[in-house]
Amino acid sequence: MSNLDVQPSWPSSSTDWPFSVVECPPSVSCSLIADCGYNLDKVKTVMQPVLKVRERCQVTSNYIQAIATGRTNFLVTNLVASAERVGEAWATAIASSWLVGRHSSCALPILHLSISRHHAVIGHHSGQFYLADVGSSNGTWINGQRLGAGDRYDLHDGDVIRFGSLLVEFFMASHMIVPPTRMPYAGEDTL
Repeated sequence: MSNLDVQPSWPSSSTDWPFSVVECPPSVSCSLIADCGYNLDKVKTVMQPVLKVRERCQVTSNYIQAIATGRTNFLVTNLVASAERVGEAWATAIASSWLVGRHSSCALPILHLSISRHHAVIGHHSGQFYLADVGSSNGTWINGQRLGAGDRYDLHDGDVIRFGSLLVEFFMASHMIVPPTRMPYAGEDTL
């Protein structure tokens, strides 16, 4: 059997599917599944923190859960992006930075009056998530300390962020998954 003959095994029911509790763009689930070598148990391991994030919230029920696998980075949140999503967990697109704000063009749109149209940026660089205020009217705060416009703060698991007057807990889950190695072509020199 060649590498091309291997078929991924898909879950038999929605309870087996780790994305069943999170509204997720297809590109996120497809990329994560590929990163995990089409191994559903690995996908479940990566998604486990998302499934348990509400249990970790200590200060507020609002959260942002950052997921990094080495190649795929995305955020999962329950913050209200639209009237249809109240209380639901949803994932952003795969990116290395996400604009947070009230405007619908933001990667993390949040309907809250104290949040500016373009409020802050959450980014990922060199294995580290960070937060920067982009000149918001009501400020961005980390663990009670206000960020200056343009100041960058390296985020830590359990940080409490305040966008204007909205409190949010930030959690991280990093799984350095090594993508499957490429099989050599027939007759290819492997030395």
